[in-house]
Amino acid sequence: MIGGLLIYSVMVWRLLDLTVSEQLFLTDQGDTRSVRITEIPAYRGMIKDRRGEPLAISTPVYAVWINPVVWQEQQPDISALIELLQLSEQVIGQSRRTSQTFMYLKRGIDPDLAEAVEALHIPGVYLQREFKRFYPQGETTAHILGLTDIDDRGIAGIELAYNDWLQGEPGKQQVRKNCLSQVVQILDVIQPPRSGHDVMLTIDSRIQHVANQSLKKAMAIYQLKSGSIVVLDAKHGEILAMVNQPSFNPNQRIHEAAERRNRAVTDMFEPGSVMKPFGVALALDLGLYTTDTVIDTAPGYWVLNNHTIRDVRNFGALAVTDILVRSSNIGIAKIVLSLPSDKYLHWLEQLGLNRRTTSDFPGEAAGLLDTQRNWCDHSLATLAFGYSMAITPLQLAQAYSIFTGDGTLKPVSLLRTNPRLATQSILSSSVSKTMLQLLEAAVAQPRATGRRARVVGYRVAGKTGTARIAGQQGYDRTRHISSFVGIAPVSDPQVIIAVVLNEPQSGPYYGGAIAAPIFADVFAEIAPILGIRPDDGTSPYKPARSV
Repeated sequence: MIGGLLIYSVMVWRLLDLTVSEQLFLTDQGDTRSVRITEIPAYRGMIKDRRGEPLAISTPVYAVWINPVVWQEQQPDISALIELLQLSEQVIGQSRRTSQTFMYLKRGIDPDLAEAVEALHIPGVYLQREFKRFYPQGETTAHILGLTDIDDRGIAGIELAYNDWLQGEPGKQQVRKNCLSQVVQILDVIQPPRSGHDVMLTIDSRIQHVANQSLKKAMAIYQLKSGSIVVLDAKHGEILAMVNQPSFNPNQRIHEAAERRNRAVTDMFEPGSVMKPFGVALALDLGLYTTDTVIDTAPGYWVLNNHTIRDVRNFGALAVTDILVRSSNIGIAKIVLSLPSDKYLHWLEQLGLNRRTTSDFPGEAAGLLDTQRNWCDHSLATLAFGYSMAITPLQLAQAYSIFTGDGTLKPVSLLRTNPRLATQSILSSSVSKTMLQLLEAAVAQPRATGRRARVVGYRVAGKTGTARIAGQQGYDRTRHISSFVGIAPVSDPQVIIAVVLNEPQSGPYYGGAIAAPIFADVFAEIAPILGIRPDDGTSPYKPARSV
């Protein structure tokens, strides 16, 4: 009896000691083993087009992770888990050999699948909430937006360029976990997550779609190696669309690195005859030529420094206007060689053809144009018709902005919220307007190389280009770059569209035959989208005279 009372008294005393005297110590020890600080993932900002349409969205997903030690000790049946997550034998084998206490099994699974995993109640298997990027437009905007890695950090394109602005800041919370490392109670939010900021682009997703579909069609018809289309707002330089083919689906993790290149800003090419208007513009601006000045291009070839420059045929005597209409290499070479070479090289430099644009796109190429080089006559002549240099499709489209009536080079922009940069006046307004008329003639006249760029109801200006591609043995007669740059409508220029097609393998290869029609298709579809009303569509230019 006495012994029982003694034991009872000791138990009561110990209970009081644990609950009163040692309460703080024991609570602290328990918390040390069960209370943890965990991260609260932050929502990544959206990327939107100029109308607020979402182009990149972060959606909630889950990561499945395990404590391999628990897994190895308890040897649970994981056959259902393997089937659900489609796990490889390599992953399973690694989980059974490692001594780590944390290992991902699969990341980025949707909530329904996560719920199914949780319902299996497998010891040592846990879920972690995170975010995954989703791109509603898929391949259409892939090259502009880029993509994020498995941790939702930008690794290419706009996602990379504005990663710090988009990604936000994770929060912190204090939680209690059980012996299986499962969160059983959220004790406190130490720091709430800060969501990332949205980014609004100048891109119009409708125009982007039209351009992408036209380019895909051309890829199939002409079996192109690659191609790019850039659509600029002619008044402000905003990039309305920029597409490339081949493309990739950013919602899938498996694709070639080469497919991710935004060729419109990273790939350079020798532009060919689309450069001819710039030599004519400088000649007119210096007052050395008029549109009616006649240049003799007979007999269709010109030997210069032991090199032969050729036209496609003998055009004979051509006025300056006709040099653009018929795209005469000899005519433009003679014009440029009659100009002070330093002024011509400085002029090309002013056009931005040897520096990056203001797009701020990661990996943009600066172009290849050596303005410090001591150019010989033949090299300057080839420069006049677009050889001995290399530029990007975006640089080409921007350079044509000087022909929209005011003579200013418009800084290009991809970010809608950017303050507009100052334009740079490099050509007189009167010559800019004259050049617009000459480029209209290069489309409107019956023998014009750009006649397939015509759009019913609209007046169109533009220039074709066809350039051979250099190989190990010199310029290859079987490999070409085909291009066209157009401005429309001439009555009030709204858009500049540059089309660059790389190595057509089937059918014609001249820029006037394959690039000009793509311009016409794109403009005809986007004009109603932009609210561009048809003008009378009648060109004031008479047919080119016979020569």
